[in-house]
Amino acid sequence: MSEIGNVLYPVPDVGKAVAFYSAALGLGVKFQDGERYAALDGGRATLALAGPEEDVTGGKPAASFKVADVAQAVTALRRSEEHTSELQSHHD
Repeated sequence: MSEIGNVLYPVPDVGKAVAFYSAALGLGVKFQDGERYAALDGGRATLALAGPEEDVTGGKPAASFKVADVAQAVTALRRSEEHTSELQSHHD
């Protein structure tokens, strides 16, 4: 079984984003590194806010998953490559 570990969300201003998500959704701050990065408590998943300096996704949100066996998950994903290609084509 897998579950979402965190969702990385690039933002232009980490401080403003932390204030917004804290006030609007009541998410607590787990960790903040100034304007570089903040991790907010979203229950079973962390909302990771990345400032421009820490954005590793080119400005796109990205999710990471917790899995029991990484090699097995990678194999399953590779077997489903045709479905992944279909999903990507719908996104573009």
